[in-house]
Amino acid sequence: MIPSTALAGLEAVESLKAGKTIAPDSPPVQPVDIGHVESTLRHMPPLVASMVRLQLATGMRSGELCSMRTKDIDTTGDVWVYRPEKHKNTHRGHTREVAIGPKGQAILRHFLRPDLDAPIFSPAVAMAERRALRRASRKTPMNQGNRPRLQDEGEALRKKLNQRL
Repeated sequence: MIPSTALAGLEAVESLKAGKTIAPDSPPVQPVDIGHVESTLRHMPPLVASMVRLQLATGMRSGELCSMRTKDIDTTGDVWVYRPEKHKNTHRGHTREVAIGPKGQAILRHFLRPDLDAPIFSPAVAMAERRALRRASRKTPMNQGNRPRLQDEGEALRKKLNQRL
């Protein structure tokens, strides 16, 4: 429990207001250079790269992108409209609509799911794709690499002695 004197002290302190106090204001955060974003895309897993491309095409927030479901997208017009169920201003009663043009549609078509409630960008699907890619680029045969190695005679003898002790 907080002592009443500490609570009274906190209530007496005024909040900082930008430009109205002696505390220095932080400089505004600048956007990342698009060249940096594009140069990192090739190092990202395909699903994450598609998410970044869709964000660039739509200006969508990361949280909206991660919670996107097929049922939240109206695909009837030339420009699709994504209406997130929950977003930054939901508690204020505001609605949010994100227009998805041809570039965004081309990215999304690959990911739309028959299960309308499932997230479009699923981490489980991304991990399955990653494992499949690793399996396909594996250098050793599938029946190799997971067997215990052959032991030399000295090591086998040490193990037997340790088991008896």
